[in-house]
Amino acid sequence: MPSRGGTKIVFKRRSASVMEFVVTDEARLVAIRRLAERHIAANTATPEAARASLVRKGIYTPAGQLTPEYAQPQQAAPRRR
Repeated sequence: MPSRGGTKIVFKRRSASVMEFVVTDEARLVAIRRLAERHIAANTATPEAARASLVRKGIYTPAGQLTPEYAQPQQAAPRRR
């Protein structure tokens, strides 16, 4: 079967059989959108789930502070003349 610009995906099962199919760009985009929607729904279902997601991603510490990578550097107070 010609691929028509799609991406060949191979899934290996626990058995010896291998399942192959070609994913078109449109199908790939639909799949990515569905995954994103599920991810967003799961990570925003409750405030606790949202906080846990931000901690897992390294944006917040378990104590609720921004990690150094995401914290804005403290600016020095302007000097008075």
